[in-house]
Amino acid sequence: MKDIKDQYLAIYRLLLFLLAVMIPLFGLAFAYGNPEAVSPPLFKEILAPVGILILIASYKISWVKRNMQSIMLVLYVVVVVWQLFVLKMNKFNPNNDMGFLVVISAITVGFESRKIFISFISILFVLMASFVMMNEVEEGVSKLIFIITVFSVLFISFLVNNRKFKAESSVGEFTAQLKEKNKEITDSISYGKRIQNAILPNKGLVNKYFPDSFVLYKPKDIVAGDFYWMEQVGDHILFAVADCTGHGVPGAMVSVVCNGSLNRAIREFKLTAPGAILDKTTDLVIEAFSQSDDMVRDGMDISLCSWNLQTGDFWFAGANNPIYLVKGKEKKIETFSADKQPIGQFDKRKPFTNVKVDFEKNDTLYLFTDGMVDQFGGPKGKKFKHKKFKELLLSINHRTSKEKKSDIDTVFEKWRGEMEQVDDVCIVGINMV
Repeated sequence: MKDIKDQYLAIYRLLLFLLAVMIPLFGLAFAYGNPEAVSPPLFKEILAPVGILILIASYKISWVKRNMQSIMLVLYVVVVVWQLFVLKMNKFNPNNDMGFLVVISAITVGFESRKIFISFISILFVLMASFVMMNEVEEGVSKLIFIITVFSVLFISFLVNNRKFKAESSVGEFTAQLKEKNKEITDSISYGKRIQNAILPNKGLVNKYFPDSFVLYKPKDIVAGDFYWMEQVGDHILFAVADCTGHGVPGAMVSVVCNGSLNRAIREFKLTAPGAILDKTTDLVIEAFSQSDDMVRDGMDISLCSWNLQTGDFWFAGANNPIYLVKGKEKKIETFSADKQPIGQFDKRKPFTNVKVDFEKNDTLYLFTDGMVDQFGGPKGKKFKHKKFKELLLSINHRTSKEKKSDIDTVFEKWRGEMEQVDDVCIVGINMV
């Protein structure tokens, strides 16, 4: 309904502008066409400035904007009274007759409410009846034709506006139904977000093993296809960042399947080597989706790390997702590449590779999805890309984890600008102390 109100506000403003401009022009035209024509004193001189003032006030004063329909009703009545006096003083001159019909036709368009419209028609009817009864005018036939024409215009206007009000009422009801359905859907998705958040690692577990770390998690929609994951199995800390097929509701549904498969791989099959975990997770994801009659090739890209707290050994395996290690002393980035295959259906599948990662104190490890590097933005609307992402990580390496998170988020939003976020964003940064 707000859109309809805005449309009527635009109509009111247009009518006010026409009132302010056309009244002087009509006055000049009639004066030129009929030099003997007369008009009530000061009406033209006052109405035009009043119209301009109301027009300006509709932009500046909220009360005027809210009550434009009532203000216009009063203004309409004043204009009609003025036109009736013009008719009376000029004895139904045809030029003035036409001006009156033009005014009536124009102002009967601008009514938002059926109640206000009927009120105006009623007032107009009373004014016309009073005018006819109280004034004797020569050329009665001309007068009768004029009166019939005016009431015909009013009747047609009534029929047209009545149909318009019915149509707007139907549109309003349909819009209300759509809003209700949208609210139901949004509420359901929001509840789904609570469920999805429940499967993410709790902050206590993350802070226990990685006290100097951050997680930047920016779903494109209410729910996401990206997720981060962490589990402890004996002396091993396993953690990952994953990007499931799609985003929003479809991506979230895939993420639940993939998250559950990861959990099964370590809890049910007691695996700790990242490559073996990804192999088993792939089997479980394919098994889950193979129950459908349709060929489902959904899955995920993932970076998975395994850290043995006793020996200090650190291993990585990835499905299309690399990891970055920012070397604190050398001020450079070491990239650990992932296998070029996803978790899910793949024609040339091979076992995932375990890659040993050697780090030193104050090196920073980054696990991330492609949401940031694929984001369009900047002055030319291009992708952020990995090169710029690496430069950003190097430039903020001296900052604290909290500041790094804030810096990356600020750069992302500045780069995105007014453009739509294209994908979920998940970035985990860990200072290896």
